[in-house]
Amino acid sequence: MNEKLLLFLLSVCFFLPVSSATGQYNFIHVNGANGLSNSHVKSIIQDSYGFVWLGTRNGLNRYDGVSMQVYPCCDEATGRGNQVISALFEDTHRRLWVGTDDGVYLQDLATGKFTFFDVRTAAGEQITGNWIQDIVADRSGNIWVNVPNQGVFRYHEATGKLSHYIPCPGEDKSKDFPQSICVDGEGTVWIGTYGAGIYRYNPAKDTYDAVAKEALKGDFIFTLCDYGDELIVGVHEEELKRFNKKTGEVSIFPAPEIHRKIIRYVTCFGNELWVGTQNGVYVINEKQNSLQHIPADAEGAYGLGDAIIDKIYRDREGGTWICTQFGGVSYLPVRTIDFSIHLPGKPGAACGRRISELAEGKDGLVWIGTQDGGVCYWNPQTGLFTTVPESPDRRNVLSLFASDDLVGAGYFKGGIDLITPGLVTPGLTAPCASAVSPRPSFNGRVQTLYPQQLGISEGSVFALHRDRQGVIWLGDGWNIFRSVDGGRTFGKMKQFGYAFMRDILEDRNGTIWVATMGNGVFRYNPATDETVNYRHLPGDTTSIGTNEVTGISEDSKGFLWFSTDRGGLSRFNPETATFRTYTETDGLPDDVTYKAVEDQQHRIWFGTDRGLVCLYPEADSLHVFTRNDGLPDNQFNYKSALAAADGTIWMGTINGLVSFNPHTIRRNAFVPPVYITRMRVQGRETPFSSEGVHLPYRSNISFDFVALSYSSPEANRYAYKMEGIDNEWIHTSDIHTASYAQLPPGDYVFRVRGSNNDGVWNPVEATLPIRILPPWWRTVWAYLIYIILLSGSFVFTLRTYRRREVQKIREQQLLAELAREREAHRTHELFLNQITYGACTPQGDTMTRADEQLMSQLIAKVRENLADANYNVEALAAAMNMSRSSLHRKIKSLTDLSSLDFIRVIRLKRAAELLQEGELRINEICDRVGFQSPSYFAKIFQKQFGVTPTEFISRNRQRTEDK
Repeated sequence: MNEKLLLFLLSVCFFLPVSSATGQYNFIHVNGANGLSNSHVKSIIQDSYGFVWLGTRNGLNRYDGVSMQVYPCCDEATGRGNQVISALFEDTHRRLWVGTDDGVYLQDLATGKFTFFDVRTAAGEQITGNWIQDIVADRSGNIWVNVPNQGVFRYHEATGKLSHYIPCPGEDKSKDFPQSICVDGEGTVWIGTYGAGIYRYNPAKDTYDAVAKEALKGDFIFTLCDYGDELIVGVHEEELKRFNKKTGEVSIFPAPEIHRKIIRYVTCFGNELWVGTQNGVYVINEKQNSLQHIPADAEGAYGLGDAIIDKIYRDREGGTWICTQFGGVSYLPVRTIDFSIHLPGKPGAACGRRISELAEGKDGLVWIGTQDGGVCYWNPQTGLFTTVPESPDRRNVLSLFASDDLVGAGYFKGGIDLITPGLVTPGLTAPCASAVSPRPSFNGRVQTLYPQQLGISEGSVFALHRDRQGVIWLGDGWNIFRSVDGGRTFGKMKQFGYAFMRDILEDRNGTIWVATMGNGVFRYNPATDETVNYRHLPGDTTSIGTNEVTGISEDSKGFLWFSTDRGGLSRFNPETATFRTYTETDGLPDDVTYKAVEDQQHRIWFGTDRGLVCLYPEADSLHVFTRNDGLPDNQFNYKSALAAADGTIWMGTINGLVSFNPHTIRRNAFVPPVYITRMRVQGRETPFSSEGVHLPYRSNISFDFVALSYSSPEANRYAYKMEGIDNEWIHTSDIHTASYAQLPPGDYVFRVRGSNNDGVWNPVEATLPIRILPPWWRTVWAYLIYIILLSGSFVFTLRTYRRREVQKIREQQLLAELAREREAHRTHELFLNQITYGACTPQGDTMTRADEQLMSQLIAKVRENLADANYNVEALAAAMNMSRSSLHRKIKSLTDLSSLDFIRVIRLKRAAELLQEGELRINEICDRVGFQSPSYFAKIFQKQFGVTPTEFISRNRQRTEDK
């Protein structure tokens, strides 16, 4: 006994030193903000289609990574239902078994309809009125339903037979009931009980055999998990234990941090055991001798949403879903790269969110300058941050350098601090560190030098650098200064002129480079005191991309990299003295770039305003990472980039510090299934099937579609087209909807493709045939009406023919009238001549030459003003330089007409001419000859000529036809 105890203690001690191995889990939260019906998620499953179902305390939810749909669990035929969803399982017929607080319901995944599972045993027993703990299946086609208050039920799918088992019969209903169920890799069914140990199903006897009754007597076995040759036994308020299937031995699992944490769920993923408790999640890897605690961080944007765990599930993409009691689901995807996010707010955390500059000092310390929390450093031995104590007015750090013996920080309007690091205390062992939650203290020395002491032009220090000779270089908003005495005095460097100095770097050759905002880049050789200024030259692609330069870095090949404001990223080749600039045309997400660093595989990493870029210079290709990949923000900050000696990349965003191992980039190879999830017609959701739909004429249609990859659903990409409408594929990423308005009648096929966040496309498309029905006038009934109308038209034509025959007889009778008309033609000719030439005929046989001239002038004056309806006798008299009475007497003597009638007759004569020409309508002629009323015109025309204008036109046309 003592030997066993000693071995156990040794195993525990062996496990302890690494029991809090560092690591960070960045979760995606799925909760009420996503449409989840309740924050208490009791069950979860991914169905064979790829959708994730979440059973809550108030409803069943289907999640596709983009939207949530709630399904009321109710049998419409019986009206029976229950919304407390405690267990989920899918059978081979694609039916979802839904365990509730009132029995089991089956949902047809194709139709979404529920039916109550009312199958009875041979003895008439039924699963009803009790909560369902779990539903699982074995290899023999049996579905096992664990009902703690009733026992265990076995349903055989092939025969439809239901059997009932009570593994541990007893009089005390408060104990000895089956609490948990597990089917191991060999298909054996195991039952964990409250107080009666473990039972194993014996197929030969069709009974349950007790296998660990005494060793686990009195234990509340809340959860069981298959672990190879063992079962992991989660005793609710006690220890995590292990049961050897072959020997029957029970031992305590060597993980003391988990014991008595209210164990609620255990599952195994590969070599890892995931244990859900009321104190978060513990991840155990015995092969690596590691235990990682994932505590709740309900206030954090990326932490575990709640401490009380109900279920832990892994989907087919490798993502882990942690169902909690108050925080919904916390989803841990398999990301392309694992980003560790460091935020302030806890002991040992980063000092600020707005990272301004990063530098590495002695012993691998990573120094961080922030614009909202001063200066701190990260200790790789402890994994904790230590803040350098500063006064409240010295929190906005603009620049930073770090060397083995000195660290410098430049402040906004505050000069600089020269920090002498103290002795770095070796890291505490992880268990102790976890137990006491240390608050690391700074034990170095800080020397503050204000702007007046420095003698600089402007109090803000935007650039700060210490070269290999110990010279400190300082750049403010106007000049560059240099100190050769360790910072006691600074001298102005006139070689760089006046500019907004943004960054300073010493390259491998000892050359000093200065980046400015507005004046490009300066290269200064301290040995020769020579300065070269590189500026952007419009039209010259070998010049730097812009004069707004914000950061400088050097890679292992000696190339200089310059980040810019809206000019992309420029690389300088010292051998050719030329630049190669990368911009949006090369695939960058944005032309605002921030400081670049090189990793050990010679890739260049830099931030932008729209994500983090990994550039492969040799291949001229790149990869962009965004918030969808786990970053805290898409916008980075000036000079906040560092490639540490251990290979870790540190990047500062405006919303937190990020670190990652660039060597762990992995491609998401999962091929997501693609589905059309919703169709709306005229704005209303309309059911559809894969066989297709028939829609009315002029329908407005929209479709929702989704690619079921949950790693980064916002980064999934799509391409869709409507065959018969779209000639090319329409590509989209952030939009999961396609709309079409008033499609013409015909047959169409809506097709959609999808990919995961890494661009792995599914070659299988989701398709939906659509038939737009014709309008009512192109239906069968309409064509019948057309036939009836055509038949009626035929009858009508016959009747019309008969009428025409009768009409012929009448026409013969009219022949005589035509003869009379021809006779009248001559009379008509005389009539026209009388109208045209007879009006205004002078009285008497002769007129003097003066009278003829006067008459011609009078007629000409009236004709010139025909269109003027107001042209009257006074106007004519004035035009002729005559009095009204003289004009009247003269016209009366020559034409026997009054002056007014004379003007009217000339108007009517011109009207007759126009009517005879036949080019204008009567109303137009009326207007042209100065009559405002067509009816008055017709009246006086008839009075003058004996016929109406219409009759005049008709007779004139007849005369023309006869000719």
